Amino acid sequence: MAGGCVAWLFYDSWYALLLTPLFYPILGRLQEERKRQQRTQCMMGEFKEMLVILIGCMQAGDSVENAFRETERQWKALDVGPDLMRALHRMNQRMEINQSVEEAFGELAKEIDIEEAYQFEEILVFAKRMGGNYARHIWRTAQKLQEKICLYQEIETIVAEKRLEMKIMAVMPILMIAYVKLTSADLLLSLYHSPMGICLMSACLLVYLAMIYVGKRIITIVI
Repeated sequence: MAGGCVAWLFYDSWYALLLTPLFYPILGRLQEERKRQQRTQCMMGEFKEMLVILIGCMQAGDSVENAFRETERQWKALDVGPDLMRALHRMNQRMEINQSVEEAFGELAKEIDIEEAYQFEEILVFAKRMGGNYARHIWRTAQKLQEKICLYQEIETIVAEKRLEMKIMAVMPILMIAYVKLTSADLLLSLYHSPMGICLMSACLLVYLAMIYVGKRIITIVI
């Protein structure tokens, strides 16, 4: 459908559809990136909820190992976060066969594959080596990571409005060309079916796509 709109609006020729396969790799990468971002945001939300429960258990006096087990038990009762729930269950199973908590959590971090989980894994290993008040170091770190994720979600909420504005601005040039083509097609005749016009419309299309790419990069949150 998008290829048909481009062929009609920018070239007034259905032969331009033959060029659309050239954009399939780019569109595929953009679609894959969008799905990855959605999955990361969802997993970050689940990980934050896990940290809330984990912090509460450790503040109540549970050891790190027991806090993870209690977190799984409470998570089952809440019936939320199925993806992370399965990873947490497998982690507790590894600890049941005497695998250390930092090694078991390392496997969980690889499964959910988000930066905050890898950071928490590093703190687990570091705190274990340092000794002392091991549990206190862990839950204080968990609090910091929870705050970081909350900040990310707040920024995401603010940026959502700007993201909608960008989508509207991206559609407006297409609608304007379509309006002129439908109401005053003679004004655009000089841009079609001539080498100079085809080059000009191709340049406009490339600039349009570049602006969309730059806009998406601007509103992409990296923390």
